[in-house]
Amino acid sequence: MSKEMRKFTLAEMLAARFWFLNNRIKNETIAENIGIRVEEIEKTLKSVEYRQAVERLILSSRTPEKIREWINDWTKVHGDNMPKVFGKRMRLDETVVSEIIERVKIKIA
Repeated sequence: MSKEMRKFTLAEMLAARFWFLNNRIKNETIAENIGIRVEEIEKTLKSVEYRQAVERLILSSRTPEKIREWINDWTKVHGDNMPKVFGKRMRLDETVVSEIIERVKIKIA
């Protein structure tokens, strides 16, 4: 018996793309590759749904111990710029990244 595969939202797909793959690809290229308008991608990247998808991805990608280690390693390498650097990778404002990281820390405590 086959199980039906869950469809990912655009926000989840973008979060996974920037987390696991080349994050330097232009929004125009992504839009062209998946057949949507670039404005839809830009709107999604500013949405609460996208922020939640990034947070869920962080939480689901590692054990709590490995998440703490990941946060510590990124902070050691980038210092106070960690939210800015990770934000650039995920196309999020550094204040949003700081909020996500704080929520993640609370959830894995």
